[in-house]
Amino acid sequence: MIVPKAAGKTPLERYRASGGPMGPKTPLVALVRLDHANSADVIAVAEARRDGTTLAIAIDNRVYDGPVSANVVTEPLVEIELGPLAPGTYTMTVEERVSHFTRLDQPRNGTTPVPRLSSKISLTIQ
Repeated sequence: MIVPKAAGKTPLERYRASGGPMGPKTPLVALVRLDHANSADVIAVAEARRDGTTLAIAIDNRVYDGPVSANVVTEPLVEIELGPLAPGTYTMTVEERVSHFTRLDQPRNGTTPVPRLSSKISLTIQ
């Protein structure tokens, strides 16, 4: 979802907000809610780029497949600042790639990433 940055002080507040006016001078953020994550999982924005009216976001999600003690399960909320957008119609794509790892000290040494979330939305700024 895309909301004004001023809709809240934190990503969670902005996610829960009812939105607001999104004019050409309004700083915007994109919020992406992912599936449940465990304490040891590693989530990062791999790419966030804009090419004209196309916005592309790629998220890497590395899932730990091993024993954990004192695990905390969360619903990750990833925020990407878009800033103010000029009037026009924009298309935003979000792709999440998931890989699995088994050694806590080596989250980058996991399986080959596979796509999980794929979403496309349109936004018109007037």
